[in-house]
Amino acid sequence: MESMELDNLLQQYQQALNKAQLLNMQSWQLNLKCFENQQGQKARSSLRPVIGIKVFALLLGVLWVGFLGGLVFAVGWKNPYFSISLSMVILFTILAMAAYTWHLTILLSIKYEDNVLDTQAKIAKLKLSTIQMLRIVILQLPFHCTWFWSPGWVNSYDIKFWLISFPIFLAFTALTIWLFMQIKPANANKPWLKKFLSLGIEYKNLEMADSMLEEINEFKKDLV
Repeated sequence: MESMELDNLLQQYQQALNKAQLLNMQSWQLNLKCFENQQGQKARSSLRPVIGIKVFALLLGVLWVGFLGGLVFAVGWKNPYFSISLSMVILFTILAMAAYTWHLTILLSIKYEDNVLDTQAKIAKLKLSTIQMLRIVILQLPFHCTWFWSPGWVNSYDIKFWLISFPIFLAFTALTIWLFMQIKPANANKPWLKKFLSLGIEYKNLEMADSMLEEINEFKKDLV
């Protein structure tokens, strides 16, 4: 009799324990779901301004390319320094616009129902592409120092050209080469580069969204 009562008590205890574990699991899943929704909403809110900036940059890029293209067409080869310089600026602007268009497709593909890992992967693509695009856009810097040159000025002995304009061009060329070599994904965590990238709202908001999603992974670890 006592053995049967003991077995019943053990069964009741086991049933109670199973119910408690089930409730804890349900509570864990509910807390996780709520936290995922909360952080996911914050992350998507951080990405919305990025979409607006990309659209505005594309519209501005179209106007800028049209304006510069009109100048190049008007001048032609009368001044090769002017036409080549502006043509290179146009080229790099078009490359940036192509990258921005790709960024927009990624941003618009981020849905509410996407899981955390998928969203983080898309944000990682955007951050990597932003760094690579910046490297390419920086290559236009020296051409901003040569658009106002002319064959007559270059072939003259004007001291303003050889002691001011030309040294400035060389300095910007050296700076461009250095920046091109330093701005790369491998250096993304260096303090100076992080500050430089954070000057733009786009990369800063991507970092914010990524950190919010990473908090979900940390929350999962804490609950395990």
